[in-house]
Amino acid sequence: MLSTEELNGILIIRCHTDVVYEKAEDFRSSLNRLLGETPRRVVLDLEDARYLCSTALGTIASTYSRLRETGGDMILSGLTAEVSRLLSVTRLSKVIQIAADAKDAVQLLATKSA
Repeated sequence: MLSTEELNGILIIRCHTDVVYEKAEDFRSSLNRLLGETPRRVVLDLEDARYLCSTALGTIASTYSRLRETGGDMILSGLTAEVSRLLSVTRLSKVIQIAADAKDAVQLLATKSA
C-alpha cells in the first residue's frame, strides 16, 4: 500500500492504491509506523490514489497535526481530480500545502527549512 524513499532528509511516502474504508486501518497503522516518533519532513504522494475515504482523510489530517506539533511538516502531492475535490470540500486543502508532484513538494520542504 505504501512505499518510502528518502531524499535530502525528506521522507517521501507513496500511496499505491485507493484508500477505501476496508483499507483505512492498514493505511493509518502503516503511516504511523513509517513516521515513528521523530519529527519529520514528509511528502505524502497520492498520485496512485484515485479515492480516499473519510477515515483516510482523517488520518491525513491527524498526521499533519502531529507532525506540525512536533516540529515536522508534510506536503501532499500528485492529487487526482477526485482527491483534490475531496480535500477542497473538506477544506483540508486550506490547511495542508499541496504540490503538483513529489519533486515539487521536496523542493518546497527544502526551501521551508533553509
